[in-house]
Amino acid sequence: AVHGSGGPGQWREVVGVIKNLKIMTVGEEPTPQVFFPLYQRLESYMTLVARVSGDPAASIPAFRNLVHEIDPTMPILGTGTLDGLVSTALFPIRFGALVLVALGGIGLLIASIGLYGIIAHGVAQRTRELGVRMALGAQVRDVLGLVVRDGMRLVLGGLAVGLGLALLVSRGLSSWLYGISPYDPLAFLGGPLVLLVVALLACWIPARRATRVNPIDALRAD
Repeated sequence: AVHGSGGPGQWREVVGVIKNLKIMTVGEEPTPQVFFPLYQRLESYMTLVARVSGDPAASIPAFRNLVHEIDPTMPILGTGTLDGLVSTALFPIRFGALVLVALGGIGLLIASIGLYGIIAHGVAQRTRELGVRMALGAQVRDVLGLVVRDGMRLVLGGLAVGLGLALLVSRGLSSWLYGISPYDPLAFLGGPLVLLVVALLACWIPARRATRVNPIDALRAD
């Protein structure tokens, strides 16, 4: 028992203590809570929580009937499962995350298209050079390796700068995130891997096309 708020001489029985409880939202700071018996602190409403075996949703009608048998005049404001209540509480967060994922996906798509176009255009400008190299004895694998190395060197430099800036910005986003680290490895590896694959294709496809140019035609053009 502990002293109540009424001052010395008022004692209350404690039936439960929780060190860190979130009451309103999942993003709030947890606070310690003390639980008293219902007869010592009567509220105008109460919540009945029950653990059942099997499907919880299928047990809801039985609980409603049980409450009506005890007191037919007692109103039941709402019923539901714990999973449903958690989903409702997390809906704003999940919806915001879905919007951010969609915007991030669109941004990644635009970046991938732009990256492919820039690299492919640069490789296409070297078609004559690559034809001359092959006319002078370069093998197809040598030409492909040259183009891919040059293109990937540029992409890796850009990714290094971008990841460095992302690490700095992530520190300011830590207060906006819940249940996930601002340095989530999936987020920091997924995007760069997609861009690396796109850059590799942007280098390989035009270079492969350039190796099919007749070296004699390339020499005549020069």
